[in-house]
Amino acid sequence: MLPIWDQVVFLCVVAFGCYTQAITGFALGLIVIALSALFGVMSIEMSSIVVTMITLVNASIALWRSGCTVRWSRVIPLSLASAPTIYLGLLLLGEMTVASQELLRILLGATIVGCSLMLVLNPKPLPRESSRTSFGVLGFVSGILGGLFTAYGPPIIFQFYRQPLPLPIIRDSLLMIFLLLSIERFGFLVLQDGLPLDAMFQAALAVPVTLAFTLLGGRLPPPMSEAAMRRAAFILLMLAGLAIMGLSILAE
Repeated sequence: MLPIWDQVVFLCVVAFGCYTQAITGFALGLIVIALSALFGVMSIEMSSIVVTMITLVNASIALWRSGCTVRWSRVIPLSLASAPTIYLGLLLLGEMTVASQELLRILLGATIVGCSLMLVLNPKPLPRESSRTSFGVLGFVSGILGGLFTAYGPPIIFQFYRQPLPLPIIRDSLLMIFLLLSIERFGFLVLQDGLPLDAMFQAALAVPVTLAFTLLGGRLPPPMSEAAMRRAAFILLMLAGLAIMGLSILAE
């Protein structure tokens, strides 16, 4: 169990992540894992397990409120193609020794910085929708990030925001993808080693916060455009990624 102060910090991070994802359709995993690592309240491995479980709640509630306007023809091939590489990412995470944890933190920081630079841009819509095959290939590649960090999102998000689709369909499709990929990762975790009791306890504590701030995001969005909200979230993530890399390098 986390110390009281660390528990408060972690639940505040979960609240911010759930609120942001309810509005934009993404960012929960990156926000929770990045800020938890930055503040040192939880290991990357533990926070990724907790994120997997609370994503099931966050995405389900957000989709229920929105009416679930999902682009299934792109969601299904992506979700199916990601399964083998999610498992591969989990195997790689399980092989990480204590000595390699700082290397993992540097990799996480670099991933967050690169993804933030990509996502802070406003991708221009393509003239026509990308093929199912391209989404399948994207899912296969993104599964590694999902297995390691529960951070499937950046390449998938960038791809979806480039599609000539209404924003509600993009948001709901992203939420559905994260729900399905979290189910896949959860299943692999159970089959692999089972779920640690500490992670289950932390997820249980985070469920009320997840519910409250997911609903709040649907009812009281911030007084800014969705594009501005995306940029603000990823500028924060970029700074967090740089800080994680800096602290890890100094620790070596």
